[in-house]
Amino acid sequence: MILEHKYTISEISTKLGFTSIHYFSRKFKEHFQMSPTEFAKSSYTKKVRHDPS
Repeated sequence: MILEHKYTISEISTKLGFTSIHYFSRKFKEHFQMSPTEFAKSSYTKKVRHDPS
């Protein structure tokens, strides 16, 4: 969902059943070694760099 850039991190957290954005962020960081926001920014940067248009 983060890669789609359609939803905020808060919306994603809620859609995944987390009652706390802070808990979601903590669990995300434990798994991916970066925050959801950092992940979104890095994926957006990669997309922009690879977009031929």
